[in-house]
Amino acid sequence: MEEILKSLSEKFNLSEASVRSAAGVLLKFLQTKAAGSEFEEILAKVPGAAELIASAPTEAAGIGGGLLGGLMGAIGGGADLGKVLTDLQAAGVPLEKVGPFSREFLKEARTAFGTERVDEILNRIPMLKNLLG
Repeated sequence: MEEILKSLSEKFNLSEASVRSAAGVLLKFLQTKAAGSEFEEILAKVPGAAELIASAPTEAAGIGGGLLGGLMGAIGGGADLGKVLTDLQAAGVPLEKVGPFSREFLKEARTAFGTERVDEILNRIPMLKNLLG
C-alpha cells in the first residue's frame, strides 16, 4: 500500500497526507458497497488499508457537500457519489484531479485486491463504474 500511496502522491503532485486521506475515502466508499465478508477478504490482502479507512474524513465541512450530494442525486448519481466527491476535495484532492486520481487508485486497487473483486463492487455502482471505468 505504501508504494501505491507514494506513486499517487508523485503522479498527482499531492502531499502524502492528502493521498492517504483520499485513499481512505475511496476505500471506505468501496467498503459500503461490498457485500458481507467480501471487503474483509480484500483488506486482509493489503496491509494498511484498514488504517486508511479508519482515518478517512467522515464529513466534508465547508465545501458544499449538501449541494453537491443533492445535485448528484438529482442527475441519478446518488448522494453517495456527491459525498465521495466532497470528501476527496476535503482530503486535499483538487476538483480537476478527482477523476484522474480516482481512476488511477482503482487501477492500483485492481492490481492489489484483484480485478474481479473490485469489479464486483463497482458493478453495484453503475454510474461510478461508467465515470471511472
